[in-house]
Amino acid sequence: MIIFATSKIILMTQLQKYTWLIETIRRAGKISHRDLSYKWEHCKDLSDCKPLHRATFNRWRDAIFSQFGIIIDCQRTGGYLYFIANPEDIDENELKKWMLDSFSVGNLIGENLSLKDRILVDQIPSGRDHLTTILEAMKENKVVVIEYRAFNYSQSYKIPVEPYCVKLHENRWYMLGHNLNKDTIRIYGLDRMESVEITQSEYKIPKDFSAADYFSASSSTRTPNRRKSLSEPMPTTRPTSTRCRCTTANTSLRITANTLTLNCILHPPMIL
Repeated sequence: MIIFATSKIILMTQLQKYTWLIETIRRAGKISHRDLSYKWEHCKDLSDCKPLHRATFNRWRDAIFSQFGIIIDCQRTGGYLYFIANPEDIDENELKKWMLDSFSVGNLIGENLSLKDRILVDQIPSGRDHLTTILEAMKENKVVVIEYRAFNYSQSYKIPVEPYCVKLHENRWYMLGHNLNKDTIRIYGLDRMESVEITQSEYKIPKDFSAADYFSASSSTRTPNRRKSLSEPMPTTRPTSTRCRCTTANTSLRITANTLTLNCILHPPMIL
């Protein structure tokens, strides 16, 4: 357990370094190794005030291309300036852009911890503790059993669900999946989950399912071939009254966020 935790910390530190390098070059447009090393030395939390040696820089370049597909090229005319050769690969990939932006913000705040009393953030339960388990189940196409407590419910209940996709919306993670008990497609907030267990049962995502289309009210919707298509909409506020239902047929809901884009038309929506 200690070895695993240490390895995870090392991995996160390396990712922070790679992200720092990508973002520094992106902001500069073109930059020399000398200027990169100078900026790196002054990023004390990551560099320990040590210069960025060329051999280390070249290793990071290779790792960034291997892990992110981002090419750091060199313009030899005019002073050996480094630049991002394929910026469109970042800008057009929403997940990659969100990930790099998140790490960049984290690095930026880490460099300015002396301003901790003047940098304010909302403490919102994100449910990310269960995200690793759900993503593992999605990769292996395994059914999960979630212990879930909906809004205004005093007790939790267990549900077998086929996880289709996840989405970050207003700092909360949500899972869209097929509820096997009710044969419906629903959205579950990860912060409402008390436990998540991966089962040995496998499933197949319907061929006509698209995470990018499922939440879009403007594009043609391709819903999974199920008996019903009901969903628990992502709440914008916590309901304070008893159980609420919206029964207007073909109600459309558009949800946007700077992460995985999920789209859907609800028929009809339901708030639990």
